[in-house]
Amino acid sequence: MSLLYKRSHSALVLGFIALLILVAIGQDGFKSSQAAASDSSTETYLPLVKIPAPYPANEINVEPFITGLFTDTVTDIKHAGDSRLFIVEREGRIRIAQPDGSVLPTPFLDISGPTIALDNWEQGLLGLAFHPNYA
Repeated sequence: MSLLYKRSHSALVLGFIALLILVAIGQDGFKSSQAAASDSSTETYLPLVKIPAPYPANEINVEPFITGLFTDTVTDIKHAGDSRLFIVEREGRIRIAQPDGSVLPTPFLDISGPTIALDNWEQGLLGLAFHPNYA
């Protein structure tokens, strides 16, 4: 064996031992810092929030407001900013419901000829949007 090999081998072994010592010291320091952190813990209190109980089902009543429409063809209901509700029917009609629940006999808009309303729900007049300054 050459002298250079012995020196490099000895240096490598000494370096490895030094590394093991440093790791052992570091682990011990890590454990003591964890113990110190757990000793100085502070208690955290959460605010108490009271949630009201839901209404029983027998206290809620549903009453029809608008009658005379085919409910399976209504696709949208929009409030115009005044007292009227605009009801969109898939067949291409937009009807107006008054505050008393009555529906005007003449549609607000009727484009039922060009629109297609088949059995699948993605055809026909599906929605309505108003300009922000409408009403």
